[in-house]
Amino acid sequence: MIENSELLRVPAFVDLPEDQIAWFISQSQELLYKTGDTYARQGDPAEAMYVILEGQIEIRGELNGEMVAFPISGGHVTGVLPYSRMKHFTVSGRALTDARLLRFPAAKFPELIQKMPQHPEGHLRLA
Repeated sequence: MIENSELLRVPAFVDLPEDQIAWFISQSQELLYKTGDTYARQGDPAEAMYVILEGQIEIRGELNGEMVAFPISGGHVTGVLPYSRMKHFTVSGRALTDARLLRFPAAKFPELIQKMPQHPEGHLRLA
């Protein structure tokens, strides 16, 4: 089970009230991946935001005719984000190490924006 304190260590969630963090966790699904497991495939519908709690993932695929690959460590947010127009994943994602992610469904973004309005920018700090 995810503890509020784990999410508060993620920069995008720092300083958010405990009740908002608890709500976000309650709407999310914890996912465990082994090294090499794929969590997103290029071309699949982009239906979730992912918070990397532990481990390291790699984003890999072709963008603008070039092959790209870069690692992302725990503490980062990836996938589709609120206000994004992304409909399909443009790259694939796989675990470089055993990893623990939190999956928040994009279908809940309207509720997210209502439930977490107290943030200074009016939404999660995702940049």
